[in-house]
Amino acid sequence: MKRFSLSLIFCAATTLVAQNYTTYNGLPVSRVSFLRSQYSGHNVFSDSSLLLYLPMTGQQGSALDDSGHGFVATMAGTYIGAFAGKTGPYAPYFKGNSTPNNVMNVSSAVTIPGTFTVSAWVKPNALASNYVRIVESFYQTGFYLGTNSTGTAFEWMVKDPSVVSSATGGTVTVGTWPNTAWQMVTGTYDSSNNGRLYVNGTQVGTTQAFTNPGTTTLNIGIGWCSATSTVGCSPNSPFNAWDGQIQGVRIYGRALSQAEIQAIWMAENH
Repeated sequence: MKRFSLSLIFCAATTLVAQNYTTYNGLPVSRVSFLRSQYSGHNVFSDSSLLLYLPMTGQQGSALDDSGHGFVATMAGTYIGAFAGKTGPYAPYFKGNSTPNNVMNVSSAVTIPGTFTVSAWVKPNALASNYVRIVESFYQTGFYLGTNSTGTAFEWMVKDPSVVSSATGGTVTVGTWPNTAWQMVTGTYDSSNNGRLYVNGTQVGTTQAFTNPGTTTLNIGIGWCSATSTVGCSPNSPFNAWDGQIQGVRIYGRALSQAEIQAIWMAENH
């Protein structure tokens, strides 16, 4: 009987080790998958629709893509540094009023399918007055995740040049640095051309009818305009640039449900 029990323990330990292919936020992926399954009923992290995932948890001015697609995001301008992060020990600080701007660009174009989700954790220090970028492909003919014209609410757009509409809502929380609250901001675009904006897993504002993005293969900009887009951006200006931290940028090739978005928020809101 003792020999049989030891065999069972050994087999179980061997199985656990075999599942630990990599780590996320300092935990084995198998463990994170289990934690998230308690919220959403399936593994959100290893979703095969994940097109881009930049944890941005290191101290360097570049971020490797953990989606498996091999993208690299590089900081342009003088690297200010990394402070305590939401989903890891560090998160880069963006401040786009230097020359050149301290922003991040993905090395090559990301192809966006007919439905998708864009999400990021943000912690603002201060905001400019209008259209502050969080993640953007092309403001005019792609997608835009940032703030509205006053910098007080979040905004999500998916459009071609002929249609201008936006999902707007929530409150951009700015406090005394570094005690500003982290917020997870997410925009989805579904097969019915509907756009939805979520803050901390809750839909804010009303569902908006969008059109398909005019351009679907574009470079992604983080913290300021993308390399493709200069619409609404002032070169080497603090306007339209994020002042604060950004972490955990994700792009999925489908529209996540609210339950799935809540699962990510709950798993990382610690």
